[in-house]
Amino acid sequence: MRNESSRSPRACSASRSIKRYALIQTGEENYFFWLQSVDEPTLAFVVTDPAIFFKDYDFASKKQTSRSSASPTPALPRSS
Repeated sequence: MRNESSRSPRACSASRSIKRYALIQTGEENYFFWLQSVDEPTLAFVVTDPAIFFKDYDFASKKQTSRSSASPTPALPRSS
């Protein structure tokens, strides 16, 4: 089981004042994690790696998109 904590450079939109979160893995074979607020125990988000479920998933970060004309939103998998 893995637990990590980090400080978000920008607060999540749910609460602009909360910036410290812990990423909590609930089991070895679990694909979902809790992104738990360190400062507000009642605030948590379920997160996952979309590439696990969508093999062609591609994400362009803001840094990548500022250098090109690509959309800043994640690219959805292409249908075959």
